[in-house]
Formats: sequence, structure tokens, C-alpha cells
Amino acid sequence: MSPATMWACRVFAYGDPSVLKMVEVPLPTPGPDEVLLQVRATAVARHDVTRRRGELTGLNGQPFPLPFQPGQNAAGVVVSLGERVRDIALGDHAATMSAPACGNCWYCRRGEDAFCVNQERPSRNTQGTYADYMTCRASELLVAPKHIPFAKLANCVWPYSTAWNMAVHHAEIEPGFSVLVTGASGSIGLAAMQIARLRGASQIIAVSNSRDKAPRLLELGADAVIDGRGDDVPQAARGLTSGRGVDLVLDCVGGDLFVAGLRALRNCGRLVNIAQLGGEQVSFNLRELFPRGISIHGTRGSTRAAQEDVLRLLADGRIDPVIHAVLPLSQAADGHRIFEAQAHVGRIILMPEHA
Repeated sequence: MSPATMWACRVFAYGDPSVLKMVEVPLPTPGPDEVLLQVRATAVARHDVTRRRGELTGLNGQPFPLPFQPGQNAAGVVVSLGERVRDIALGDHAATMSAPACGNCWYCRRGEDAFCVNQERPSRNTQGTYADYMTCRASELLVAPKHIPFAKLANCVWPYSTAWNMAVHHAEIEPGFSVLVTGASGSIGLAAMQIARLRGASQIIAVSNSRDKAPRLLELGADAVIDGRGDDVPQAARGLTSGRGVDLVLDCVGGDLFVAGLRALRNCGRLVNIAQLGGEQVSFNLRELFPRGISIHGTRGSTRAAQEDVLRLLADGRIDPVIHAVLPLSQAADGHRIFEAQAHVGRIILMPEHA
């Protein structure tokens, strides 16, 4: 029997991490096509932090309404089923999709569901994952093998499928490639390093804005680390590739590092960008692009197929999501403080204590 109430972490006023409040609320009831998921692990994502600050806005330029429940990723156990649910069973372990696609729009029909126009994103259109329990449509869950730890499962689907979309679908990474990854200590950057190595990259160069993170990045598979603030990134990258430049840049930052990555490429090299954290506006001479045969791709999120692919890789032990810390959900504010201090390498996992 599920309880009548649960604990959830919600935001009632925009501000610093102290605005994250644990509240006791009624247990949600799944609709006919939904399941009730007992959340065993969720993760701190940048989306949660910017939304909490009131910096994330809708199409009208206004912040999303209050109150809200943060959280985009969750792993847990299915404890109740809606009457029309057939493909998921009670007791299944599952991970939520971060930006579930409708499956019916023009983009979805083309297999480009990362661009679905009807996405219902947790903590935007629906309640997020910072709670003991949550409801979601059965179609928005990926059933997972039960040997996968919940903390790893909550840290897999979104970052690794995004990195897979960047490196495999857009960059068409090939064995022997030299790869430069910006924002390498973040969850997508770390995933990009693992995916690149899995696909046969011979050299992985990590770019981080903190020299203190270099030893850990080397432990996690980087062959070299460049200081994104103190080093000349293109010059350093060329020095590490015998003057030729890298074959591929996976840019998880944008801004100045987008331009630096562009200049670090060899002729006919490829750059894939996923973010604008370092700045939305960039400037470069077009002679750095077309005479050199450079390819630039912009992408976002990932497809359901990519999420299913990385879940299989996790189940087989071929990828290993990096976790910086595991905290109780009641300490979500501390998790946000660690994130904002940029003191982490890997994801910060939150685990409900009451579920």
C-alpha cells in the first residue's frame, strides 16, 4: 500500500538555494495512461538551478510560474499502474525521459524527436522529480535491468544520450579520432569523453576552467587537460596533436570556447555544439570556416532511440556514469550550492529518504 502523503522539495519564491523547501503533500494518483514511480534517485541539473533563480523563461520572456517542483531525471520503482498501461509491470525499475516526445508531430515521425514540438518537460510542463513519488505517462519511462544502481540509472539517460547524439549521430565519430571536449567536468562532458573512447577515439583532450579538476579528469579517461581560462586553447590543442589540430570538438559550453574549439580543428574537422553557457553570441571570421572545410552542427537533447542505446550500454557495463556526491533529498539546497560553486566533477545525486 502506498501512503496517502509524501515529501517533495518545492520552490515557492525565486532565489538562492535556501528557497528549496521540503513539504508534505498528497500522493499523486496516476491517470489511465500513467504510472506512479517511487523515486529512488534524482539528480541536480543546470536546468534546476537556473529555474530556481528565476532565470529560465518561457516563450513570452517571463519566468515560469510558482510554485514548482524541480528535477528532470529520476530512477525508481513502479508501484502503481493506470488502467490502460500494458507494457510496464508493478515492481519494474525504470528511468524517466527528460524531454518526452509526443511521437506524432512532424519531427517525431522523422525520428528527430529531440525537436518534438509537444514535449512535456518535467518541472516545466509537469511536476519535477524532487519527491518521494511522481506520476508520468508510461510512454515516458524506460524500463531498466534491476542490477543497475539507482544512482547510476538517474545519471545516465539524459547526459549520455545527449553525448551520443553529439558524437555519433551528428559528428559521426570514427576510430582514431582526436577529440577535444569543452566543459569536460560536467555530466555531458564526462559522458562525451566516455562515448568518444567507446567509439574508438585515440586521443581525448579535456578543457576545464579549473586547474584543480585536471587530476580527476585524467583519472576519468582524458589524455590531456587544457585550462580553458589560463591557456591558449587552440595553441595547446595543436601542440598536443603535432600541429595538425583535432579531428572533432564536442562543445558543451559555447561562447569563447566555441570559437577556441573552431580554431583548434584540423582542416575538414567537425564541431558539434550543445550549449551556450559561456555566451550566446560569438564572432569569428568566415575564412576560418569555409576555406578549411569545417563542419559545424548544433544539436539539443536526444532521441528515444539514443536513450535506449545508452541504457543498454549501462546495463552491459560499457559506460559508467560519474557521481560526485550522493545526498538526501532533504539536502537539495547543499547539492545546489556545490553545483553553483562549480566544485563538482560528475553529477550530484539526491535520494529521497521517505520513499
